Amino acid sequence: MLRGETVTLEKADGTLIDVPDVLVTPTDLSDQTVQDVQTRFISQARYKGDQLTLTLYWPKAAPHDLMDSHVTVRGERYRTYGTPFAYDDAVCPTRWDAQVTVTRSLYLFDLEIGVQSSEMDEWGAFQESFEWHQIKGNLLRLAEDATRGTGTEAPSGILMFELRREDWEAGVAAIRYPAGEGNPIYRMRSTAYAQETMVITAYGGVADGDVGTL
Repeated sequence: MLRGETVTLEKADGTLIDVPDVLVTPTDLSDQTVQDVQTRFISQARYKGDQLTLTLYWPKAAPHDLMDSHVTVRGERYRTYGTPFAYDDAVCPTRWDAQVTVTRSLYLFDLEIGVQSSEMDEWGAFQESFEWHQIKGNLLRLAEDATRGTGTEAPSGILMFELRREDWEAGVAAIRYPAGEGNPIYRMRSTAYAQETMVITAYGGVADGDVGTL
């Protein structure tokens, strides 16, 4: 039997509210009604184990305006998805009248982002190089043939990562995964921004990956 516990609601304006008697359980992701379109896409694309999703059975007496809010559960900060998902019954006889889906990224994978710089060599040609910074990310997609041939841009050659927005740097033009000198380098293709995370895509086949230059 589930027991109620106290969680901390963090509103979008920074207001903190202790909410007692919340029931906490892992989310059944087979029920896609608890996810919006963007969340559903990322959940279908991501590797297992890099995100934790919970369902909170929300007390009637607690605030229900949870748009852009966070909930701290058992010491960990989760992001909410919109407003609570109300039960079908018009009148709920229990102390809980809605479900709230919250999620937390675990960032299990080591990768490096390369900030590009260029300088002219003695023959008047520009040489590109990278300064590498290691960060943590969630691997959403890695095609088996992502490194086939220089300049590959086919959809099958896509590497896709999710990372913290604060880990992103201006001038990033390449990703190295796994992290470490001599591992494959992928050229940046696009970025997509969410509330707290961003999704970056790149394609494989960059030459001279062992020396960190293009």
